[in-house]
Amino acid sequence: MSKVQSGKEICIFPPPPALGCADIKKEYGESIIVVEVEGRESDPQRLDRDKDGVGCE
Repeated sequence: MSKVQSGKEICIFPPPPALGCADIKKEYGESIIVVEVEGRESDPQRLDRDKDGVGCE
């Protein structure tokens, strides 16, 4: 059975400033789903290290 994830939609732009998972968790308190929008790189801050589509797990 696959795990369904939901949460807030946020836009994370390429650096600067550089963001880390500690910044995301401090602001949002959770992991984020990494998705590509309008052909832009989906993970410009490299928050999804294992490339599974979920950043800051």
